[in-house]
Amino acid sequence: MRALLSISLAMVTTASCGAYADSAAPAPQASADRHSTVVIELFTSEGCSSCPPADDVLTDLIRNQPIPNVTVVGFGEHVDYWDNLGWRDVFSAPAFTDRQSDYEKHVFHTGSIYTPQAIVDGRVQLVGSDSAALRRAILNAARVAKATLDLAVQTSNASDLIAQLTVNIPSEVTAHTLDVVAVVVERNLATRVQRGENGGRLLKHGAVARTLVPVGAIKAPERTFSKTVTLHVDPGWKRSDLQVVAFVQDRTTKAIAGAAVGSPPHTASGTER
Repeated sequence: MRALLSISLAMVTTASCGAYADSAAPAPQASADRHSTVVIELFTSEGCSSCPPADDVLTDLIRNQPIPNVTVVGFGEHVDYWDNLGWRDVFSAPAFTDRQSDYEKHVFHTGSIYTPQAIVDGRVQLVGSDSAALRRAILNAARVAKATLDLAVQTSNASDLIAQLTVNIPSEVTAHTLDVVAVVVERNLATRVQRGENGGRLLKHGAVARTLVPVGAIKAPERTFSKTVTLHVDPGWKRSDLQVVAFVQDRTTKAIAGAAVGSPPHTASGTER
């Protein structure tokens, strides 16, 4: 029932907002007052016919970085409630569905979850294919004071990733308890979908969350955090296309208060599945 309710909302919302996106004026090419990193989480599925345009929007933002003074960090979190409707998304996981539901429960209170849903810095949600609205939300998020994260990524002898993370929280950032999270992201993926709403299509994904790992917590009144963490890499993932995204997130409000992205030394390449 939850899947059917979510899918119904996705179709209605995407249809109405798609018309708005087509008729709206392009987002202004403004810039943030100071450099900022903004996180976009795209809740998506290969079983959803409305999702590929949102994947394309996200890919464009993270590859081209079109907003001055803003680093856009984004990744798709593939939910699993589409998996019994014709096509099982190999990138889906219950953890991503749970994370989307957690946002709904604690932040947005809309009464449903849907795809494609973009969440900007844990603060604002919108249809992921609405490029103009997404750029406006990124600019607004970039003007909020953020923590500073330094992230260095290396490969261990076992081919896992080792992330060295340091966080500094300025005085203007409210010192609630902040959860520190690391995400292993795989880039340049593609799938030939055989069944379901996208049957027969080649779907390309610019960045897919593979794992999302709690690293620690920063409790008030602490203002610094430092840790080295080992992140497991599955043998089937393309190591040349892996990166790590680290962010700090307010445990109460879910607002993301700072982020960084890093990759081990390598050359990226694309692979089709």
